[in-house]
Amino acid sequence: MSVPKKFNETVNLKNRVESLNDLTFYTVRYDFKLTENYKENLHDEFDVDTEITGIKEVSGLNEEQALAKIENWFTVLTDRNILESFDIKSIESRSFYETLKDKKILDIISEKNPQ
Repeated sequence: MSVPKKFNETVNLKNRVESLNDLTFYTVRYDFKLTENYKENLHDEFDVDTEITGIKEVSGLNEEQALAKIENWFTVLTDRNILESFDIKSIESRSFYETLKDKKILDIISEKNPQ
């Protein structure tokens, strides 16, 4: 995961946490189809004759950086002859703060550090 430049330059813990608010998490929903060669190498218990829907979370300082990471990931899988095709269905973004709140981490931090 990348962190904002200010994070490493900041000594004060409170300022470090605040600098992370520049970080955004992007949740990507996509469909993909595996190549025939790759499907043949999978264990028999996996039935992958149809398209598969997946979810991947990446972090980035902006949407451009996140999209570059996602495209690179799909390019590598395609180049390695794992994916036949893919289709990005949606991309949702959440700030660092919203992610902590959604995952109930803020509740834990508040209990450990009462004001």
